[in-house]
Amino acid sequence: MACTFKLFALLSILFVGKLKADISCPNQQTPAYSCGTQSIVVLDGSTDMQSVDKLKEIMAFILNQITPKFDYADGQTIAYMVYGGQGGGLQATEFASNIEQSCSYIETVINGVGNNLTPVTLTTGLNEMKKFYNDTLSSGKRIPILLFTGATDKADIASAAQLAKTNIQNGDLYIFSMNGGDYSPFTDAKLIYNISQDFQNWGGLQRCFNKAACNIVINQGDVADAVTTVAPTSAPLRGPHCTCNYSTVWLDVIYIFDASAATTANGLMELLGKVQTDAQWLNIAKSTDTSASEYHTRVGIIYYDSDATVYAPLGSLTQMDFLSIPTLPFRNDPGTNLEAAINLALNQFNSSAHRIEAKTVIHLLATTYRPGDYQDPTQIAETFKGDGGIMIVYDYIEAHGSVAPELNTIASPGYFTTSSDDTDGSFVLNAFCDANCFCFVGYNAYSQDTGRNLPNQGNSKFC
Repeated sequence: MACTFKLFALLSILFVGKLKADISCPNQQTPAYSCGTQSIVVLDGSTDMQSVDKLKEIMAFILNQITPKFDYADGQTIAYMVYGGQGGGLQATEFASNIEQSCSYIETVINGVGNNLTPVTLTTGLNEMKKFYNDTLSSGKRIPILLFTGATDKADIASAAQLAKTNIQNGDLYIFSMNGGDYSPFTDAKLIYNISQDFQNWGGLQRCFNKAACNIVINQGDVADAVTTVAPTSAPLRGPHCTCNYSTVWLDVIYIFDASAATTANGLMELLGKVQTDAQWLNIAKSTDTSASEYHTRVGIIYYDSDATVYAPLGSLTQMDFLSIPTLPFRNDPGTNLEAAINLALNQFNSSAHRIEAKTVIHLLATTYRPGDYQDPTQIAETFKGDGGIMIVYDYIEAHGSVAPELNTIASPGYFTTSSDDTDGSFVLNAFCDANCFCFVGYNAYSQDTGRNLPNQGNSKFC
């Protein structure tokens, strides 16, 4: 599984370079995800890492950005290990069950590393890890192993991959390659990510790391750079309709999130991450930003369960504001009052933040629809579409494993997909481009493509 989101706000590292033995322990924060996994962080302390400072910078990142967001209260634990370092030995800890233990264990590992790196192969490092944590790795549970390594020797990497395949079968490997090594022999790895820049520029690595520690599926866009398995260098390809540049898409978009119990807290985080991935390609600006290019997108956010709430009004967010949203409220409420959410969206489009010539788009991300005691959303959705609005529906089926057919009926023609069908993550961006291909008020299309009813590019004039 590749990890490709180009997100979020730049991480601030509180400690870089050489760490003092007496470290400052950060406060516990709200957990990023709820899980009870045991995970192992394995750090390369060999000469492959090139410098002690780089190794200790990684430890500082883990200390300050990762460990405070573990769900210790729900039983999540983490162990730390370095192979190599001063003397070429192994520094390994037991599993920390609270933030104080994590800090103490990291301090122990840092002190053990010292100020010198020694030659140790990746194969040796993984073998030592298997020996030390054998009981845990033989328990039958899936154990996330988060490996930071500088190894580049092809024979060593191939040998380590074979060792992992035959002897660490219950370990789920997430590999962060520091020096551009080819880790393709690790065919069962959950993630292979090439680190090509300083920690300060890894926007989404925190989220990716916390997901890995919980063995949560990592979707497109969770880290700042391209991954070795995908390595996108430009925006995804789109269909042959109107010429489109994602950065000049000119839409007013309301994102509506299903925050009901059926989505689950983790599912809601996945959906937020999905739209933040898409948003990296857009030019999002506030309605009050008079310096913004004419060709920009304005966004707002609504979430719903038995009630609907405006999280962010239309035109209230910059792109960085949008990408920096950590979570959306989740109450474990089984209700799905979608009609109320769409009604709130229409109110937003009737506000002064909406541009009269901009296409109105509702992007609904939902898991299920239960009629309950609420108004049927079909009628208000049809009213919105009849007025020229586009309803893009993304059915998140991971939580329940089947398509919700009612959601398909709400979508505009050609604008419905599921999380299992959207395998390359390009559906919504292409939908935005097609929604942006329309005739201005007072003009009609010469002819229309089938499917999404777009003005046909086959004519010299569209409208």
